[in-house]
Amino acid sequence: MHQRLDAQHRKHLAHTVVDYYIANETYFRIPDMARFAQCIAEKFPPELPEVYFNPRDATINKKHPSGILYDRFHNRNKQHLLQSKQEKKNPIDNWKIFKAKALILPKEEIKRQSSIKTWLRNNKHPAEKVTDLWRESFLLRMREIVEETDVNKAHVVAEWPRLTDEDGYLLIDADFEQIYRYVATSNFFDDWECFVPRYLEYIELNGLKDDYSRQLLTHLKSQSVAKDTRDFICCTIFHGLVKPVRTSSRKLPTILQAQTEMCYACATDEEFIEAVESLRSEHSNDIPFAPRIFVVGQTDKLTGFYVVTSKLQYKLPTFLRCVDIAVKLKFAHNYDFPESCELFWCFIAKHFYNINFSRKAKNSQLLQFFAYLKD
Repeated sequence: MHQRLDAQHRKHLAHTVVDYYIANETYFRIPDMARFAQCIAEKFPPELPEVYFNPRDATINKKHPSGILYDRFHNRNKQHLLQSKQEKKNPIDNWKIFKAKALILPKEEIKRQSSIKTWLRNNKHPAEKVTDLWRESFLLRMREIVEETDVNKAHVVAEWPRLTDEDGYLLIDADFEQIYRYVATSNFFDDWECFVPRYLEYIELNGLKDDYSRQLLTHLKSQSVAKDTRDFICCTIFHGLVKPVRTSSRKLPTILQAQTEMCYACATDEEFIEAVESLRSEHSNDIPFAPRIFVVGQTDKLTGFYVVTSKLQYKLPTFLRCVDIAVKLKFAHNYDFPESCELFWCFIAKHFYNINFSRKAKNSQLLQFFAYLKD
């Protein structure tokens, strides 16, 4: 016997079912609503199916169906629906737009931007000129990113060595902003502060599925922690809330695997250096080294924050800036995320940058979370 569901539980349950139909662009038919309502009542006694779907009944002058499944599907915000239809009618894929522009770049423009590229190879200063010329040579660089055959971007990094500079991540910012001009760089950090309290409320409602995540959450609640520690914990326990799903090779990653492939925690600088060398050695032969975050120090006193790939290593001021740069490496330079933690990156990209990617965007766990955040 299950405990009785409260109003909030009923709402989440109904939203999850309806949002699944919406995400798959499938009309939610009356017979399906009745079937789901009956199924919920059977799974969660003493729930009544009429709460979820109550058909019209001429014998009692009930002209219209009702119930929270029906209401959720038919009474959604009309302006949102209109906007969604317009987006489906005229979908915009920024990456494809700039890819097309790059691949048809005229010979004269290739020659001009190649000259800029030569200057950039040989100069680090003045910084303002480097940034301006970097933006001006964007389409040539985009062309080379598209045509890159090495899974770890060896050619692009070799041809554009400013990427390996200490502040090369600022050039990643510049490329991302060229493609996704509608994304304000500062919004992620502001929006994150508003997001965290709602996120923790959602965890309270749904719980975490592994001991390590529960330990981290207890640590977060038990004392006042620095923002970097809070953000590291919030991102790590995401995988205990939204469990990893099978990869393209049909393997099911563990929660711990997803956590470490999103962010690898090292106690000391020496451990960090060894971990990076080991991973680069493992990924040297046509095995992609996806952007990975590294933190150094103890959980309650983190002292170093890095984003690392096979060819790049950026030391960044905060943990959240690492998340930001990892997203931009994916969407500006076409790196892949590790499949084990792809649900996390899918969520970050959609919720904070309004970028859709991967078939996992329709994962039922994510749909339920998105529905909660919209309310």
